[in-house]
Amino acid sequence: MNQPLIIRDFKFTRDFRSINWISTLWYNVLRATMAAVMIVVLQLVLPVNQSFSILGAVITILGMPLVYVIFILPLTLLVSMLSFIPFIGIIGLALALMVAIGDPLVCLLKRVLPAAVPVDEPTIFSLTPVFWLLNVDEEYSIAS
Repeated sequence: MNQPLIIRDFKFTRDFRSINWISTLWYNVLRATMAAVMIVVLQLVLPVNQSFSILGAVITILGMPLVYVIFILPLTLLVSMLSFIPFIGIIGLALALMVAIGDPLVCLLKRVLPAAVPVDEPTIFSLTPVFWLLNVDEEYSIAS
């Protein structure tokens, strides 16, 4: 069940009842997992860290979804609530980059295994740290 990507103004209090929680969590965790894959690939390509190991790569890929759910997601929501504070956006940008680097792999996965990605056209790169998949009249959309 693929969903069209419709980016619109999202208000948590207004749209809370429309959120498709399972698809939202799956899509965002998928982005985080693909970001971890990109980090591992970059570690292989760039000779910055000489102590690369297969175990470290597996832990990075398997641990990133937990890091996203436990750390990145709550911190992103907190930063968005505190956006009135000057320079808080820098933290939000860093959090967004941690997830956004996985977007190209999500697009590639959509071409290879379309059923694994719950949207019709995932973004190739987005600095939105959380995409909210919404139920709207039996149709789904994503609001950032």
